[in-house]
Amino acid sequence: TMPTFSWEAFPGAVDYHLDVFNSTGEAVLRTDVGEATEYAVETALILGEKYQWSVYAESKLGIRIAHYSSFYFTVADTIGTGTTVTGRAMWNDQALPIASVIVVAEGNSPIDANQLAKSSVDADGYFTISFTGTGNHTLWVMAPNSEEYFGKGRRVVPDPGKTVDLGNVYVAKKMTVLSPTDGFAYATLTPTYSWEAFPDAVDYSVVVWNTSTDPSTKIFTGSVGNVTEYTLDSALIPCCLPDTDYQITVTATSASGIDFAHSGGPNFTVENGTTVTGRAMWNDQALPSASVTAVPEGTSHTTTNPAATGSVDADGYFTISFAGTGSHTIWVKGPPDEYQGIGKAVEPDPGETVDLGNMYVAKKMAVPTIAYVLLPNGVDHRFEFSWEAFPDAVDYRVAIWNTSTDPSTEMFQDSVGNVTKYTFESSLSLDTEYQFSVTAISGVKEPGSSAGIQFAYYSGLNFAMP
Repeated sequence: TMPTFSWEAFPGAVDYHLDVFNSTGEAVLRTDVGEATEYAVETALILGEKYQWSVYAESKLGIRIAHYSSFYFTVADTIGTGTTVTGRAMWNDQALPIASVIVVAEGNSPIDANQLAKSSVDADGYFTISFTGTGNHTLWVMAPNSEEYFGKGRRVVPDPGKTVDLGNVYVAKKMTVLSPTDGFAYATLTPTYSWEAFPDAVDYSVVVWNTSTDPSTKIFTGSVGNVTEYTLDSALIPCCLPDTDYQITVTATSASGIDFAHSGGPNFTVENGTTVTGRAMWNDQALPSASVTAVPEGTSHTTTNPAATGSVDADGYFTISFAGTGSHTIWVKGPPDEYQGIGKAVEPDPGETVDLGNMYVAKKMAVPTIAYVLLPNGVDHRFEFSWEAFPDAVDYRVAIWNTSTDPSTEMFQDSVGNVTKYTFESSLSLDTEYQFSVTAISGVKEPGSSAGIQFAYYSGLNFAMP
């Protein structure tokens, strides 16, 4: 009947004022408490009466700079009629002395402003907390860093005047799911789930929910071993259906058998998508080290939210499916230190397969050089571009762009023969930016074409008039 009110210090506050009101709105307590951040009531409040309290902070100028007002609370004799709960806050096999303990009515959030009781733990993680009320309650153990830890809730059935011991209450750290991407639509009916390895984990368990049903339906739960990706066997598990929403959670288990890390559930949708096939090639060779990415047209192939990702088999062949409207680009990329990527546009055709045939990536050429040389007439100057010969090249194509315009303007593009030097004969303008690129052509022809394969490339050498 003589509760203690407490609050967090507010920056710049030099005085706090506390008010307590009864259920009719009458003030039963008004007091200045100075710079303190708690106040113990000196006159007993009425047992069973509802009250509301508020506190505001004042600056040294006497200005109210912050305010808090509570929901109603009820005074009860917690010694005679309350339920006491004990336990220990833990993470893995370690005590968690920085945790807080909160009791709320079952179904309420632990961050609910109308918490029924709140306490802290000692240096060894142990806690004792009491609450009053009927009906099931939830005791939450919360770590202070919500970006690192999930809270853990345990049901408590009130037993007035008794003590309920919950034993160890294990919170979990947060882990990262890499795929699927939260909020994304996928075309594959058997998506692959992947996550970052959590230090010292020896096993992972996966749970998949169909969230289109009400309530949500658990369609898979199980241990998948010490791996970082898992694909449901569609022959055994009824996942996934087109135009249906799903959610996945992943839990890491330590060698102690404790679930010590967990992912929040990314939500994803399965849609009837477009399937794309093709073959990753370099020159006349399959490129089994390539990766394949689908992105909306105009989106970078390095985006963290691609429409779909995939790999190629030992012979370079790939199959990838994506969902969504509007043009998309399929990118085939070799190891980035050695290769340039190649992109091809695809118009979505849900339920159908689009074959792109061979997609030829190019190796990277060495950086060309540029010289501003005097022509034989002794008067005019021109730009001379040089590059290293690429093995087995039979021709080179040169392109020059005016990059001062928006969009850039192509000024020249043509074959220059099997040479490693080219002088651009046309005059260029002052105060204008340009870009040079060179492509090496192989003696190998593309199937069904007389054109040689563009198998090496350098792009993006910027220059201007000196």
